[in-house]
Amino acid sequence: MDRQQFASLEKICFTAGLLSIGASIATWATTKKGADAEARAHAERFGIFVGLWAPTFLILSDMFGRKTREGSGNSGMLPPSAGSGTSFGIGSNSAAGSGAPLVGSAADRAL
Repeated sequence: MDRQQFASLEKICFTAGLLSIGASIATWATTKKGADAEARAHAERFGIFVGLWAPTFLILSDMFGRKTREGSGNSGMLPPSAGSGTSFGIGSNSAAGSGAPLVGSAADRAL
């Protein structure tokens, strides 16, 4: 597959993920309030089922996006603006500019 096909699949999967979220909400919202408990329960379960598709589509979209950027000098792990050789905040305290390694959680550093 070439980059154009990966880019198209990335867009399709991302759109499918967003549509899945919308369809899940619509399924839940259109449940008849006067319907019996069994019909409401079925609609809620179906809405949850459709909503579970979203993470799969979004992960596939991310994977195809990384494949699209592969081979262009960017591994897909960092945005193109980060450039090579930057720590991108991983393993160093880039916000403070000290270059000291990050230790502990954010709550520990705040103390």
